[in-house]
Amino acid sequence: MAGLDKQGQSYLGYVDLYGTYLTADFVTTGFSRYLCGHIINTQWSKEASLETTLSVLEQCFKALFVKNCAARQEMAVVVIDAQGIRTDAKK
Repeated sequence: MAGLDKQGQSYLGYVDLYGTYLTADFVTTGFSRYLCGHIINTQWSKEASLETTLSVLEQCFKALFVKNCAARQEMAVVVIDAQGIRTDAKK
């Protein structure tokens, strides 16, 4: 779940398969939990620009592709901010 809370602050929530509700600055699931956590923790912050964020996401997808070459080499990005929800072009 993502969006803006009643105070206009960004919000990201996650419910795991056991029903545990979590909020965080970023969420990784599946295999990306093992490969991307370090990349995100060292190269991204909540105050990062959209360009920096997309660069970090691209690095994560490259790391995932190296481990799973059968995966597709493109990603779709959805941006949620005060201006609304928009889908950026696939890379």
